[in-house]
Amino acid sequence: MKKSLTILFLLFAFIFKGNAQNEVLTNKTIITLSKKKLQESIIISKINSSSCQFDVSTDALINLKDNAVSDNVVEAMIAKSKLNGKKSGKKEIDNILSNFEESGIYFKDSASSEYVKLDATSTTGEKTGGFGQALAASYTGGISSMKRKLQIGGARANYKLNKSVKFYLFFESTETSLNKSRANKESDDNNGNIFAYMMTQNHSEAASPNDFKVLKCSVRGKNREFTAGSASSYSSKGGLSGKEIVSFQYKKIGKNLFELTFPDGIKAGQYIFYYAGNTTANNPYMLNGNNDIKVYDFEILEL
Repeated sequence: MKKSLTILFLLFAFIFKGNAQNEVLTNKTIITLSKKKLQESIIISKINSSSCQFDVSTDALINLKDNAVSDNVVEAMIAKSKLNGKKSGKKEIDNILSNFEESGIYFKDSASSEYVKLDATSTTGEKTGGFGQALAASYTGGISSMKRKLQIGGARANYKLNKSVKFYLFFESTETSLNKSRANKESDDNNGNIFAYMMTQNHSEAASPNDFKVLKCSVRGKNREFTAGSASSYSSKGGLSGKEIVSFQYKKIGKNLFELTFPDGIKAGQYIFYYAGNTTANNPYMLNGNNDIKVYDFEILEL
């Protein structure tokens, strides 16, 4: 008999504990406790030790005041809501970070909700000036400079995205520098990861997404091209065209993770991410006979 009573007691204790753990306090709960004249210290203790889902909007606060909930209790409710918000925000960031296994530039696919990594592609050639610039150079004995453009094979990028796209730049914890210049070769040490290779060379380092440029490419026949400098018979220099640069904003949302958006909008067309460190004085834009630099291309659709 005693054994049966003991088991019954333990069963009721287990059920009671389970119900207490599953209890969630709301505004209605707090109003009920206040109307029962419980001391505010007891109510605040209950708030601090329980799961809570409070509405602390302006209208809700007015309703709490109308129902005789004390200011101290309301302050405790607001503090609890802020704490829950921080935990929720951290959990959301942790969930986002779990999608990135290696460094790179990603976008979120609207259909699958998966984070997709942009592929690196090589520039395939270069073109110097047009007829007008060539004519000017001939009249000046080669003193007049001509624009030099790098070309990418194919008229369209593989990834076609909508205008509301957000990009995510993720850099592995082993390297806080974002990039290195002269990223025109792959490294066996980094398993073919161009981004990882960029972060291990002895050239200029990127410190933030600001060290990348988003460029709008022109389509010429079967190729895309962008301005990469100028040259004359006597000199050459690197330099992007301001008309091709697209402004963006970024914010750090997690460890080594940055979200990049286009607050001024982005028009339909062909684009690339280009590492600005490639404009080093040693070899501006790889134009001295070495044009196979890596860029990250994408297309924005007219939708």
